[in-house]
Amino acid sequence: MDKVLSEIDSDKLPLDLKKVLEDFDPETADLKNLRAIDDSLVESLYSFAFGFYEAGKYQEALNFFILLTAVRRKDGRFWKGLGATFQLLKRYPEAVDAYSMAAFMDEKEQDPYTHFHAAECLYSMNEFKRAIQALKSVKALTKGKEKYYALNKRVDVLGKMWKKLNII
Repeated sequence: MDKVLSEIDSDKLPLDLKKVLEDFDPETADLKNLRAIDDSLVESLYSFAFGFYEAGKYQEALNFFILLTAVRRKDGRFWKGLGATFQLLKRYPEAVDAYSMAAFMDEKEQDPYTHFHAAECLYSMNEFKRAIQALKSVKALTKGKEKYYALNKRVDVLGKMWKKLNII
């Protein structure tokens, strides 16, 4: 976390956020204390995580997303961010696990993109049957929903490409 803190202008941080970041060690984090962090602080942490992700500083983003999933384990956004970060770091098994948690946490309204990105990871891991199942989940979740038209087209293209490669 020291490397992450060196990337941040700590003079601009609220004192309570600065303390959380300085004290956080993912190996020894006391989850009871972490879950007591208030929502505005959590949103500040999310801003940092997303900012590092957007800047291509994936290891730093990863540290924040790990912290966020420990603090608010039921918030699917943080699991999606963790999955996306793992995916870009080519840590596909961890990405699939994080995307699975995101899907589980967002059970009220499933995000088909979570399944799509899991399919990409599974494909990269040569787990083609599971990748196809994930794509089928995308199709089921997007059926009849116009807002997912572009995603459906991507799924169709991937399916055709995988057929040509004799994967399915």
